[in-house]
Amino acid sequence: MPIQADSPIPPQTGGAVSRAKSECDILRKNQKNTAESAEYCTSSQAAGKGGVLAKLCGILCNQSEFRTFLMRRWPDADVINTAAQAAEFVRLQCEVQSRKCFDLDAEAAERFHDRIRIPYVNWQLGRR
Repeated sequence: MPIQADSPIPPQTGGAVSRAKSECDILRKNQKNTAESAEYCTSSQAAGKGGVLAKLCGILCNQSEFRTFLMRRWPDADVINTAAQAAEFVRLQCEVQSRKCFDLDAEAAERFHDRIRIPYVNWQLGRR
């Protein structure tokens, strides 16, 4: 998800990591952690497509570089060769049953940012 010039991120924050952290803060403020969303999130009846974070997770899982990151960050993990294997691994690490939970449950979104997204950005920037 590219950051636009008119992004609400303050200019004094430097670098991609600061922007990613700011994006995380904005997303966290906009999320509601309600019992209803948590129940919906775990329900096998949940229908429809996910939101922004679910889509981002899907995009990342399709990238071979991201799958390499997962295997290097968690060397004890099984080999992750496919997008489906990456998605399953991310769901396990973030303790969710569906990527939709990232958009419906603030705690799940926080786990995604803290455990997956921010470490991946750092890894891309060479802070391995």
